[in-house]
Amino acid sequence: MLLPVDADQVLLVEAVRLARAPGRPFPETVVGEELAVWVEGEAEQVLGLIADLPDGERYRCFTPRYGVRAHGNTDVLFEAVFCFSCNGALFTGPSVPAGMRGIRTFDADSPPARELLRRFRSCDPCESAQ
Repeated sequence: MLLPVDADQVLLVEAVRLARAPGRPFPETVVGEELAVWVEGEAEQVLGLIADLPDGERYRCFTPRYGVRAHGNTDVLFEAVFCFSCNGALFTGPSVPAGMRGIRTFDADSPPARELLRRFRSCDPCESAQ
């Protein structure tokens, strides 16, 4: 999966557990609880996982639970939300070119997707409480 910007433009990545937005199937921005801030090597690894997500077959639900905000020097470069149930990812933000807008597919069973989900869950207090 292509990233909307060069990874070297990203200084930090926030992991977010998404807030439910009734009536809004496609979030315009990543709204929710910040779970972690990944910088330097961790941010590079997460961006690498996203870049390595292979294409997949999309199902219908698109109920993303986790997302990221990728920050540059002063502003958010892009945001992305991931639905690991239907294999859908949605990128938004000022650095996302028109051709990358809309839901893109990825294989949620692939090693990069499983590792990305593991990282989200490892910093989510709701997951560790179960």
